[in-house]
Amino acid sequence: SIAFADEDADPGELGGRITVQRAIDESDVTAYSCYWGSSATAVASSRLSATPIETVPTAGLASSYAVCQVGMNSLLPGAATHFLAFSVNADGDMRTGLSFEILDRTMDFPTVTVQGLQFTDIDLDMGEIGGPVIWYEPANTAG
Repeated sequence: SIAFADEDADPGELGGRITVQRAIDESDVTAYSCYWGSSATAVASSRLSATPIETVPTAGLASSYAVCQVGMNSLLPGAATHFLAFSVNADGDMRTGLSFEILDRTMDFPTVTVQGLQFTDIDLDMGEIGGPVIWYEPANTAG
């Protein structure tokens, strides 16, 4: 699996960590590479550049994920729609990899609010809460 959460709230800019779940068997894997991609199809022709965003060697990885860093204020390449990740060995990148659709978080939050918010705590444990949250969609959802 692959995931990314944009931590840069500026429109057209990204920043954060691309997390790539490592292969169960890494006997023929030496690294993981992340790229800007133009398609959900994670193949070499979908890469926007032959140069990866980052390549992370498997040697020394302590968790079950490899992490590629996208520096804060990184400009979103115009044709980029996805992040692509490939396992790597001495022969190069694997032919197919993983993809994750890019979502540019811009802090452009809705200006309407829900109506009639209700919550009833049904958790009987002291210091803990739990239960359904109910709300009603506003009549006007524009904005």
